[in-house]
Amino acid sequence: MSTAADTKAVDRAEILAALDAWGQGGAPAVVEFVAFVAGLVRDSDDPRGVLDRVHRVIGQDEVRRLAAHHCLTVLTADGPNSGLLGGRALVCERLLIVPPGQHPADTLADLRAHLARLADVAEPARALPQIAIACATCGARPGDLCTSHSGTRPRRHNTHQTRTQEWTRVRAQLGQVTTP
Repeated sequence: MSTAADTKAVDRAEILAALDAWGQGGAPAVVEFVAFVAGLVRDSDDPRGVLDRVHRVIGQDEVRRLAAHHCLTVLTADGPNSGLLGGRALVCERLLIVPPGQHPADTLADLRAHLARLADVAEPARALPQIAIACATCGARPGDLCTSHSGTRPRRHNTHQTRTQEWTRVRAQLGQVTTP
């Protein structure tokens, strides 16, 4: 008969073996981080809980960075109407509204799904490869949409010709395509 202590010992051993494998041959910062997490797992009475907390922290950081990249403010819906979200994060205007207690991995999945729908429907220009570089015509940063010549409206369906030409030139320099 297995006891809770036996189960935790097996969990700890499996987790430590997985962490050891993940840390092999990685960048120094990754190896250091994996070693730190392994130390937490070794010292904990709840090894799976340690991994869940680490996963939450990393996920929260990813959510913050992705939201910031898209100029979204992250809010937790903790008021009396929080149940109206139906357990899913919602983007409204420039707000990312997160249901209380939602795991960051689920919030990230909801946000990525929203951004994919935006790119496919409302802003197909975001899916263009040249969006990855700055636009010399309007000054749009990498990842941002080009704007109209007056700078007041985003170009949701295409980019300036100069941005596309620069993208082609950069790719040619990297040997990814040939130019005529």
